[in-house]
Amino acid sequence: SGNIAIVGLRVGSATSRITSAQSIYHYGLVNSSGVMVHPVANRKDPKAWLWVSPITEDRVPFKSENGYGIAKSDGTVIKTPAFDNMLSYSEGFAPAKKGKRWGFLDRNGEWAIPPRYKRTSGFSDGWGKVKDKTGAYHIDRKGNPAYRKRFKYIGNRKNDIAPVRVGKQWGFIGTDGNFLIQP
Repeated sequence: SGNIAIVGLRVGSATSRITSAQSIYHYGLVNSSGVMVHPVANRKDPKAWLWVSPITEDRVPFKSENGYGIAKSDGTVIKTPAFDNMLSYSEGFAPAKKGKRWGFLDRNGEWAIPPRYKRTSGFSDGWGKVKDKTGAYHIDRKGNPAYRKRFKYIGNRKNDIAPVRVGKQWGFIGTDGNFLIQP
């Protein structure tokens, strides 16, 4: 019809039959048969999606006029907008912001790890990345720090190794936070 286009086929591997569709300012979900499973709505409609995250783990973080919420890949809203920002799910958790702090939501949109961090990023190899006033570090699935050290920047863990920045130099740490390769 000219005002709906398929945007990016960047969908999670578990949801390869669903993609997001965008008109000029709105988003919806279209399945692989071309059926709209969440309609593109007028911007004034409070149910209109103004932004959608890539679909991962059968979850679609979306933004509406009222904030960020969560839907399943079939368009069913499982958490009405209640957050100030949100990122995609990874390993069962989605970073979400409420007020000035970030935490992690479970698959039902409930706080698994309450918002207490300046920044967060997704989980990788069972560990989440966070930053607070003490620095950047990894946490476990319950929010416990993986080690006592703090860094200026920390990357995703992969195979129990993570890049870290100390000053202007980079090194690699193991699961205990000790350097495997010094900066």
